Amino acid sequence: MADLVSIYIKLSKEDISTVKFILETYDDVALVRTLDAEAAEIAVLATTDTAATARKILADLSTTIALEEIEQPPSTANDWLLASS
Repeated sequence: MADLVSIYIKLSKEDISTVKFILETYDDVALVRTLDAEAAEIAVLATTDTAATARKILADLSTTIALEEIEQPPSTANDWLLASS
């Protein structure tokens, strides 16, 4: 069974829905969870099997959308889903 991989991204508030829509159109690659809409932080949740593909999609998106990978935000420390990744 593949493990969950969380990729934390900071971007503009206006681009959250675009990134979510694009990533989730790729069936079974990743889900996007908004961590903080005001701070514009999201978690891209993939499996170890699909994380490389998710990162490639993010890299391609970064050519048109300003986004950067960040460390796990402290606000997620007690989140049961993200704590295990």
